Amino acid sequence: MKVLVIEDSPDTGFLIKTMLMKKYEAEVDIAPDCETARTYLGSGPYDLVTLDYHLPDCDGLEMLDEITSVEGHPPVVMITGQGDEELAYLSFRMGASGYAAKDKHLSVMLAEAVEWALADAAEKNALRKRHESMESGRQEASELMGSLKATLDKAEEAGRKLAEGESGASGELAGELARAKQQLDELVKLMESGHDRTSASPDTQGRRRPGAAP
Repeated sequence: MKVLVIEDSPDTGFLIKTMLMKKYEAEVDIAPDCETARTYLGSGPYDLVTLDYHLPDCDGLEMLDEITSVEGHPPVVMITGQGDEELAYLSFRMGASGYAAKDKHLSVMLAEAVEWALADAAEKNALRKRHESMESGRQEASELMGSLKATLDKAEEAGRKLAEGESGASGELAGELARAKQQLDELVKLMESGHDRTSASPDTQGRRRPGAAP
């Protein structure tokens, strides 16, 4: 796991880095300001970002907005000097996945916030993949229905030829009906697999992220 710690305090940065390395064997980069953080973020993907609210060259919420405005952004855990419910609320509204205060409980709160953020990111990624799979299934179903309609049109034409006594019409009709049955079977299987994907949606009720108001 690769983590970016945006933190201007060397002591706090070291504490966070040590915790992440011990618990997750994470590869950790530390950015002491927003400018350095932008350079790191532009150099490659991260699995998690911890973000200090008070930074020397920009506001933490400003940096949060920059990160979360990018599609596929990593989960962000916001960190501030003291407990601030309004800041926590704003952070979550702006896309943060967790929140921790710089107090004697930082190690515990941060560990909980990181666990939540990683689980939340994994859940969102699973939902995104499920959505993409369902969209792909809908497209495939549409194509199958178009093919089935074309096959039935041909079967109808073959039936007309058979009624008029044309040679070979019975074989043509049988072939088109067999093709239609195969296409219908494929469509039914596709619809059943789509139902299974929908039924497998994760149950997130009852979960509350650390730092959020009850």
